[in-house]
Amino acid sequence: MPWNRLSPRVASKNRMNGARAEAFLLASPSAKIDMALADLEVAERSPGYAIDMETWHTPERSSNRCLVCFAGAVMASRHGIQPHQVYVGPLPADGPGEFALSARWDDIFTALDQFRCGFVAAYLAREGTMPAEQIDAFARAQSPRDPSGRFPGHVEYADDAEAFRRWAQSMADRMRTAGY
Repeated sequence: MPWNRLSPRVASKNRMNGARAEAFLLASPSAKIDMALADLEVAERSPGYAIDMETWHTPERSSNRCLVCFAGAVMASRHGIQPHQVYVGPLPADGPGEFALSARWDDIFTALDQFRCGFVAAYLAREGTMPAEQIDAFARAQSPRDPSGRFPGHVEYADDAEAFRRWAQSMADRMRTAGY
């Protein structure tokens, strides 16, 4: 079977993943963080994935697993992506070992990466559903010292995965309380 033709089972799974991807696209900024955290937990438990916040979605041949970051966990969970495929970003995929998604998804993945690094205002700006003045007001209320910098309490995943998850959930809760 040519690499670009899908079996009926894979096509059905892709339709299901398409619905999960669409739900993610339509979600509020806080709900996107909730979903990304759930996807991260699935990737953490999956024997086919390992968490590495420095790579999007890249197979690691030596361990026979795929390395994913916060955004990469969303890719793995919400698209018909296989662990052996490499995310090539906005470039066109070249064969079955690579994949690319729409520019909208590239923006979302970049936004999730900014969030993961602690830049919540940048996440909200790139996520694209809030006017700049609302983002500024939210950021000032949450982080009076430097709203454009890392938000208080941010913890790198590599330093403490559980503390990162608690921080991310608290930020999602703050966004939800503010109506985002």
